[in-house]
Amino acid sequence: MKKLFFILLYIMLSQFCFAQIKEDSIKKRFTVGGSFGYGFPMGNYATITPDMYFTNNSMFADPGIHCDLDFNCQFSEHWGVVLFLNENFNKLDPGYFSYLSFESPDQEINYTGSGGAYNLGNYFIGPYYSNTFFNGDIFEIELAGGLISLHQSPINYTLYFNNLSGFPHTSYSTQPAQIYFGLGLELGLKFKILITKGLYITLNSAFIVNDAFTDFHSNVYNPFEILTGCIGLEYKF
Repeated sequence: MKKLFFILLYIMLSQFCFAQIKEDSIKKRFTVGGSFGYGFPMGNYATITPDMYFTNNSMFADPGIHCDLDFNCQFSEHWGVVLFLNENFNKLDPGYFSYLSFESPDQEINYTGSGGAYNLGNYFIGPYYSNTFFNGDIFEIELAGGLISLHQSPINYTLYFNNLSGFPHTSYSTQPAQIYFGLGLELGLKFKILITKGLYITLNSAFIVNDAFTDFHSNVYNPFEILTGCIGLEYKF
């Protein structure tokens, strides 16, 4: 998948660099917009079923809110550059605590807890291709790359332990907040519906993938994917 992204990025950059600029399109056109929707974790970022717990390094993220802010600069009739700043908010699935729990004939270990929500930030830049229809509506294909940051809030654990010999006990602990960094790519599709001069309703979807995360101690964590769908507004000036 990552190789395909890089091939598409190379093709789009090549077309962008060698695009012929028409005389009536030399003037740069700028667009600013925002959108709001949902992000659906995939791959190692997603929740996985119990029978897969021991074969996948899952981050147990549930679907959550996605917010996007983007700035476009169009250099020619069809080509431009886009800057993405977006955030995704995903709760930690309760199944994570079930994964930690364990029971055997001679002991019981049961975890419950709270917290652990993810805040995923993407800071991307790249080319886009735009096509305007006769009625003023616009279709865009965007391919961008850059930095990804992932913040996980503290997790509060409650551990109940019973060795089935009459000595049960309960303990409490907290995992501090975690911060991870990585590089990623985003492939996006956007349809803009013209409302009035310069103002559009936008319907957009994006697939975001990264190679791997690292923390401040250079520990490496598995890559992830996320699929987003949003509705928003854009203004072109």
